[in-house]
Amino acid sequence: MRIALHRTARSILTGLQLKGADTIRMAKKGESFQTVEIPAEYMDGVDRTQSFASQQRANFTHQRIGCSQFVDAILENRPVAPNFYDGWKAQ
Repeated sequence: MRIALHRTARSILTGLQLKGADTIRMAKKGESFQTVEIPAEYMDGVDRTQSFASQQRANFTHQRIGCSQFVDAILENRPVAPNFYDGWKAQ
């Protein structure tokens, strides 16, 4: 699966593989794409040799990211950022 994000000054492409490491390629406006490393703190506790699905399960059980942060904020009755207003502004 590939995901592409394009902004005025730069673009990011990801290639999500079913097994092995994912890739992220980034390019500034007018330059060619370069492969960049996924920061280690985003993959802490994740066995990168496992399937993509296993890596994602590990991310959600070892790291406080995405839906996990949202649910924790609700349970702890505290605000979370970005919030729904931030999402609306981005649209």
